Amino acid sequence: MRLATLCLLAAALPGTARADEGESERAFAPVPTYSFAIGLISHATYIAGLPETGLGPSVEVALGSGRSQLFGEAALAYVSQQTWTSSAYDARVIGWMGRAGLGVRWLARQVELEEGFATELYLLAAGGAERFWWHGGGKLTRPDLDVGLGIQIRSWKRPRFAMRIEARVVFTPGGQDTPMVACRGSCPANATGSGTGLMTGLVFAW
Repeated sequence: MRLATLCLLAAALPGTARADEGESERAFAPVPTYSFAIGLISHATYIAGLPETGLGPSVEVALGSGRSQLFGEAALAYVSQQTWTSSAYDARVIGWMGRAGLGVRWLARQVELEEGFATELYLLAAGGAERFWWHGGGKLTRPDLDVGLGIQIRSWKRPRFAMRIEARVVFTPGGQDTPMVACRGSCPANATGSGTGLMTGLVFAW
């Protein structure tokens, strides 16, 4: 009798584990249907073979469903160009950069710390257009492609908010004659040269 009871318990355990996993999957909190965000964005890419860096504010609007968000974003940064080994006093100031883009974000992991509050890992991909306004009158417009990831702390109960830190790898096109890049006015030699850069951000969303 005892042996039969133990066998029944052993047979029931795997079924219970699968039910728990299903409940955990169903309990995954979806992203908000609508959200708005402001942040501080920094970037580092290349122009004319020299690194350029910038820092400035950003805004974002997003539509979400399940684990995915489609977002539109815009940013403005004050930029400068210098070698990695030069001091801040040696920087050759470029001026300003504006950027607008569209992208998609997908929640890969969610760890609920308490009811209605969790830490999340997400992946993202985005495309955009950058416009530089150089001191002296030159203008450069080029597209970019970004891929990256981020970590956020999110509350989906009132007050609803999310704070996130993200990092992206930025790809820009190359070739001085590429039709995807336009330069007007005084442009550095090989200003349209290709480059891979980085973009990081600290964002608050609600």
